Amino acid sequence: KKEKKEKKGKKESKRKSSSSSNSSSSSASSSSSSSSSSSAGSSSSSGSKQHKEKHSKEEKKKEKKHKKEKKSKAEADVVEVVGHQANSASASAATSSAAATTTTTTATTITATATTVTKTTVAAGEARPPRNLDDDVESLDSEVEGDDDGPAGKRRKRLSGGSGGGQEEASHKPRDPDAPASVILDLQAADLSVLPKAVKLLETGELEQKEQLAAAVANLTPTSVDRDGSMKVAMAAAGVIPPLVALLKAAVSDVQKQAARALHNLTSKNVENKTMVIEAGAVPTLLALVKRGSPPVREQVVGVLRNLAGGGKPENKAAVVDAGAIPVLILVLPAAAPEVQIHIAVILYNLANSAPARRDAITSAGAVPALIDLIASGIPQIQKEAADTLRVLAGGNQPACMEFAASGGIPPLCGMLKSANADVKKRATQFRDVLAKSGGRGVKAALESAKAM
Repeated sequence: KKEKKEKKGKKESKRKSSSSSNSSSSSASSSSSSSSSSSAGSSSSSGSKQHKEKHSKEEKKKEKKHKKEKKSKAEADVVEVVGHQANSASASAATSSAAATTTTTTATTITATATTVTKTTVAAGEARPPRNLDDDVESLDSEVEGDDDGPAGKRRKRLSGGSGGGQEEASHKPRDPDAPASVILDLQAADLSVLPKAVKLLETGELEQKEQLAAAVANLTPTSVDRDGSMKVAMAAAGVIPPLVALLKAAVSDVQKQAARALHNLTSKNVENKTMVIEAGAVPTLLALVKRGSPPVREQVVGVLRNLAGGGKPENKAAVVDAGAIPVLILVLPAAAPEVQIHIAVILYNLANSAPARRDAITSAGAVPALIDLIASGIPQIQKEAADTLRVLAGGNQPACMEFAASGGIPPLCGMLKSANADVKKRATQFRDVLAKSGGRGVKAALESAKAM
């Protein structure tokens, strides 16, 4: 039993020893494992740290590279913007320069326009006399009318050599002083030394050239330009009047108008020129144009006739009447344009004034009813001229006074007597007094009944 106990004790001791060894081994193993794990963990941690540091360096490089690229791009953008601003400034400067040039051109145009307006105002004053005595009138028109696409514009282009390009090329070539274009340009510039050539061209040149020359004569001879009348004298002496009279028979309305304009101005305030126009046989052609001419031509033609029938030789008025002017003028009077009606009223006044035979001829041709329509028009200038002409016809002429009353003239006369226009009222009063004096009791009673007295 003792031995068994000892054996058992030995076995237990052995088992404990083995168990303790195993525990130690396990502990060692565990320690070793722990050490390995720790070492591995340490190694892993060290590798991760290196990886992070490497990644951080790469990120920093990328960021630095990105900043550098961004900076380069910003610098490029600045350069582009500066260049764009420089271009814009250059364009703006060019635009400003062009604008300055345009402004200068506009200022020049405005100055030229102001000068033209001033001249037209002076001429308008001459062509609108306060009373319709023997005062002469002038044409108020400027150069050939019509846009560049119209017939007159096309004729001007052909005459001047076409478009601006041709003119620029021509400007570099020596100009032939005897060429028609040169003669026209010189006359337009008031170079009177070319008058002999201009007269020859008016006689034998092309129709377009004749039109341009007639317009040049018309533009140089109004009193607002030719203040001392020397242009009118020089041109008439050079012989421009006969070819201008012949040009009235041209088949083109624009040409007729320019010829009439020139004669209109040449006969203003120049007795010799009036006689030359009549001697050139102009009156029958002028009367034909009064009847059948276009409105612009008719206005210029009656202006010429007004000058011919105005101040000057008595033979001039007789020549106008002998050509049959009275019935023609009265025929067109009612339907004519206002400006033409004014001219015709003045022509009839000039023919009737201090000439009983012509006065009776005018009354017999039906002037009184036609003139009554004019004083009823309500247009002050027409009313004044018509009332003056009626006054001349009625003075010492009882039949004319009675015809006026019987034709319904007193009511429109009363309207003029009540006009707010002082000049209209004055002319009406003068005419009423002549009616009351020359018309007899019947006319005076009619005036009193209408409360015109």
